[in-house]
Amino acid sequence: MSREIVRISKEDICKLDKSNFIDIEKTEKGLMAGTVIYAAFEDGDPAGIVTLEPVGSIFRTSYFFVAEKYRRKGIGTELARAVRSYDPKIYIDDDMQGYETMLAAFCHMGIGLVSEMIVYRFERCQETMDVCMDLINERGLDIMDMLRRHGYMAVKMRLAPDDVIEKLGEEIAAGYDEDKNPFNVKELDLDWSYIVVKDGFPAAFIACVKEDGNLRIEQLAAHSDYRMIGPAMLAMLTVIERVMVDRKVSSVETGVTTDDDEMKRLIEAKLIDLVSDTKQVKVYALV
Repeated sequence: MSREIVRISKEDICKLDKSNFIDIEKTEKGLMAGTVIYAAFEDGDPAGIVTLEPVGSIFRTSYFFVAEKYRRKGIGTELARAVRSYDPKIYIDDDMQGYETMLAAFCHMGIGLVSEMIVYRFERCQETMDVCMDLINERGLDIMDMLRRHGYMAVKMRLAPDDVIEKLGEEIAAGYDEDKNPFNVKELDLDWSYIVVKDGFPAAFIACVKEDGNLRIEQLAAHSDYRMIGPAMLAMLTVIERVMVDRKVSSVETGVTTDDDEMKRLIEAKLIDLVSDTKQVKVYALV
């Protein structure tokens, strides 16, 4: 008997034997653009499937299933291994299809819960645009002007000097806490991502991906030497200003681990009125 774990496209799902998979047709229709899908085959027969969906700064496992006749044969573990090969950290929420099956597969691999993440999302509508306008006019402009007077400047990553980009790369591991801010960017949009520079040094950055009208903030972080709300706020406000004038952006979302007090404070103290929906996501890793 031969087994394959294969990455497939959303279009390939229609070729699978749907009688093997619970709710796969419903899942297929709801998958976001950019979803990563792995399928398991036994002698060419579809035996299991897992989907990784982009949500905020993470790829969340949104569907995990092994066909009944192929269970207890290690397929779930191999699918979990494929997920981990794509992303060292695994993000799931309690209500995903196949949650218990995936937890059992994790146990075999020595994977355990390491933290939780809050995903914040807001939809473009008149109410949120009014909140954006108030935020910029009442507080944002003063904050941005004050930071600029102190030598901070938000620069598009596409236009940032090479030496600043190099410093950012060098400092991510040392000066940015990767456990709190996992730099997990698959297709970074250099026109929507910004570095906040002071004296030629990357004090903060915001890494974004724009896809099908959705702007995902993959990471928002300030360097440990500048760990205050200002530089990160300048990065966020710069992006919000652009969202206000770009009608092609229909929604914005970002994820923050629950122990990242600085970023939670920024969002919940300054931006919470924008948030239309939040979701708690669990983060698993080898322990």
